[in-house]
Amino acid sequence: MNDKVEAKSTKKGRSKGYQSKYPLPSEACSLQRMLQILKNIVQAAKEKDEYRLIDTSKVINETGEIRTDVSRYLLFFSQAGLIEQAGKGKPFKPTEEAVEFANVEQWAPDEAKAALRKAFENKWFTSVVNSALKEGKILTREELVSRLGRASSADGSPKVLKKLERLVDLLRYAECISEDPETNKIRLIIAPAVPIVAEEEAIQKEEMRERPPEEGNPVVDQQWGEKSNRVRLLVFSKEPLKPEVFRMIADISEQIDKLATFLCRSEE
Repeated sequence: MNDKVEAKSTKKGRSKGYQSKYPLPSEACSLQRMLQILKNIVQAAKEKDEYRLIDTSKVINETGEIRTDVSRYLLFFSQAGLIEQAGKGKPFKPTEEAVEFANVEQWAPDEAKAALRKAFENKWFTSVVNSALKEGKILTREELVSRLGRASSADGSPKVLKKLERLVDLLRYAECISEDPETNKIRLIIAPAVPIVAEEEAIQKEEMRERPPEEGNPVVDQQWGEKSNRVRLLVFSKEPLKPEVFRMIADISEQIDKLATFLCRSEE
């Protein structure tokens, strides 16, 4: 089966210049150039010990940056959790993760990469990567680019494919993934903090709750605890559980989750 990204039509509400539904990094700049632009944004925003709202002109005047290079990255940086911006053309400032990256990148590369990984948590592209590479699965770079392209509804043009390649380069730099230079095989380096199957399990539990209980297997959806620290279990029982039994099951379930997370990280 051909797994490549196919070109999309620009019809049905798509503008003529349609590329993807998510901002992607520019293909016109190298990875190192992209990271330098981010560091220059951090530098321009710094005022004494604070980081304030700035605009593109401020970055240009303070750092000598090129206007087009800065402008082409703002939307992507915003969606990637590296800058805060109210909207296109609005003032912006670097996030805490971007500041940490810029301040330690030269002296502590591992800490800088960890800051990027933190910024990328729960973003659309990390969700795609985590799902594609779950349970030790390995993909080629082409296959991962294809997955990202489909998830972003990319138009499949050579220009967009280069943007997706640059996104993979960034994820590799941040050590979200590793890539074998000889085979181009890609795998996860660190297991995601939240299990990949969490969303699927939530859907299954919701379906179980809504489905009429089978005879002999009644479903009890029970909650316990304060609002800020509430525990919910979906169990098979003929009647609601007593509070002490419920607490015991909840504690055991929590310990099992912690043990599973520890074992997964140990295997990595």
